[in-house]
Amino acid sequence: MHMASHDAKVEVCRVGLALQIYKGRHGKYPERLEELAPDILSVIPVDPFTGKSLIYKPGGEGFLLYSVGVNGVDDHGDETLDNEKRPRDIVRRCPR
Repeated sequence: MHMASHDAKVEVCRVGLALQIYKGRHGKYPERLEELAPDILSVIPVDPFTGKSLIYKPGGEGFLLYSVGVNGVDDHGDETLDNEKRPRDIVRRCPR
C-alpha cells in the first residue's frame, strides 16, 4: 500500500501540473482530463487504488483532483486522516 500511496501522490501532482499548463494555454481548465492528452500528457494516468481515472471536478475558476486513497472509497476529496493516520483521499485543490 505504501508504494500505491506514493504513486497516487505523484500522479495527482503530475496531472495537477498538466491542468495548470492547460489553463495557461487555453485560459481555463478542461472539462475532462482526457483533454490533456496527447498534447500535455501522453496518456492520462489512472488511480493506482482503483485502476480507473483520477477523480476530477472542475468548478468555478479552479478544480478538485484526487485519488480515492488506501481505503478505496470515494470520500469526495476528504483529506482528513483515518484511524490509521492516512488521508482518506489524496487530493490536489486549486481554488483559481
